[in-house]
Amino acid sequence: MVEKVMRNRKLPTGVKLGYGSTGFAAIMTLSIFIMYGMFFLTDVVGLDPAFAGIILSIGTLWDAITDPLIGSLSDKRDPKKGRRRPFLKWVAIPFGVVAWLLFTNPGLSQTANKIYFILVAIAFYTVQTILDVPYTALGAEMTLDYDERSSLNGNRNFFATISGVISAFTMTFVAFFSDKFGSASAGWSATAAGYAIIATITIYIGYKSTEGYELTKVDNEDKASGIEFLKDVLKNKVFLYTAGLFAFSLISLTIQNSAMLYYLIYYMGFTSNQVSTALLIAWVPGLLWVPIINAISQKWSKKVAWITCMSIWAVGVFVIPMFILKPDSKFYLVGILQLCSGVGIVSQYQIVWSMIPDIIEVDEFKTGKRREGGYYGIIAFIQKGLTALTMLVSGTILTKIGYVPNAEQSVKTLNGMKLLIAIGGAVFLVISILIAYFNPINRERHAALTKAINDRRAGDDYSTDGFKELL
Repeated sequence: MVEKVMRNRKLPTGVKLGYGSTGFAAIMTLSIFIMYGMFFLTDVVGLDPAFAGIILSIGTLWDAITDPLIGSLSDKRDPKKGRRRPFLKWVAIPFGVVAWLLFTNPGLSQTANKIYFILVAIAFYTVQTILDVPYTALGAEMTLDYDERSSLNGNRNFFATISGVISAFTMTFVAFFSDKFGSASAGWSATAAGYAIIATITIYIGYKSTEGYELTKVDNEDKASGIEFLKDVLKNKVFLYTAGLFAFSLISLTIQNSAMLYYLIYYMGFTSNQVSTALLIAWVPGLLWVPIINAISQKWSKKVAWITCMSIWAVGVFVIPMFILKPDSKFYLVGILQLCSGVGIVSQYQIVWSMIPDIIEVDEFKTGKRREGGYYGIIAFIQKGLTALTMLVSGTILTKIGYVPNAEQSVKTLNGMKLLIAIGGAVFLVISILIAYFNPINRERHAALTKAINDRRAGDDYSTDGFKELL
């Protein structure tokens, strides 16, 4: 009974805020990597866009090993010693160091620079995995309550959005430090160092504030092989729907983020401060959407929240760049585009990360095992793998349309940037919306599912009535 109460408990506000604060580090480095990585490698380091895309995607194969490995390691650790929280303590400082190196140009030869950034990219994927997989899995086991999970992930997304607000000033920070230290490379390195320090601190806050809220007793230890686990994953109907809607939205996000900086600077002709302002518009109003998304999820469902937010994003990203924006357009038109994008960006992670724990209950009912780490490892692999591969494709497309760093672009190149954002962004969002529409999970079915799990654990009779569609 005590374990049942713990698993369905309400969490104190301070605990939810502390847990959420680590979302700053977990999301910020990845979002900056997506938004600014390609531009940094092409326009600061001086690499070809196609090869920059290769560097940014090089961690994909490494991810295929590290994400499931870290997830499995955290699942199999002794619960009394902590399955998830110790990883946060171990990775905090290495995470900060790698976050700084990611945007630090050592000024080596062209070949040596390529090797350096490949190694840093691999290190980035490693520390991101060590943080992200145990951290997100921890949130899934702190409570099983459907609405409480939405609130917990709302706090996580609030701090992730704060990180987005700060990251929007990146070009302004870089310009400031470039003037102060005499070079663009030094400006990027100093900016990254500031972000790295904040990230390290917030990881430690998450580690300390969740003390006592990690499960110390886990039934039915999983001794299945990786192949057996993967078979179970592919039989999990709710996982396939959730992974699908997340995957296609990620492709859209990565296309937009990797191309947006080029679009604003070369197509719209924006200065560094104007770029920062435009990016800021996507994040600051997004803070207001955090409680709205949470309210929609709790009043109707996560599915309704997803379809609503992704639709706003899809319409904005297609219609405005395709038919409205011109190089001489008023700034407020870019602001409208960014407002629509902000709704989607903020909701994407908030809703998905509150959906993922529901997947784990389906798996627990079918297999009798709690495998948060394994499932979050798979999700993290999808997230980073698709991000990396999409950046590779985006870099190749930039090369194909004739992009030349730090030069006036041709009409073909400028139109290519526009089409990449408008069509590349909207098509995958529409696919994500369609997948979400058919996703069978909802509050009522989840409640019936968790009741059956608790009844079975207590040795009582249970029924699959009310959630057969999930199986």
